[in-house]
Amino acid sequence: MQSSSQSPGSGLELQKQLKSLVRVNRMKMMKLERLKRYNERLKESLQIDRIKASNSSLIIIDYTERTKDFLLPSIWGKPEMNRFNAPKKTRPKQSSQCCVIM
Repeated sequence: MQSSSQSPGSGLELQKQLKSLVRVNRMKMMKLERLKRYNERLKESLQIDRIKASNSSLIIIDYTERTKDFLLPSIWGKPEMNRFNAPKKTRPKQSSQCCVIM
């Protein structure tokens, strides 16, 4: 007579509870996976070499002092002539007239 002590809807209630527990478990597993991926990205970012801002600024200052900038001729002087630049071939002028009719 156990069936008479349980109502016919109690089986449905158990199924609903089970489905909700499965859904909650699935959501928690997805959240756990996201946290694991985020944790891995953080670990990877820890492996990146970092330098202090003061060291970085010293490197930039050293670079600017060693590298010539010919846009500042008052400091670095005029640039050298490009020895690889081929002279441009020009056609000789035929006359001092502005137009030629053929």
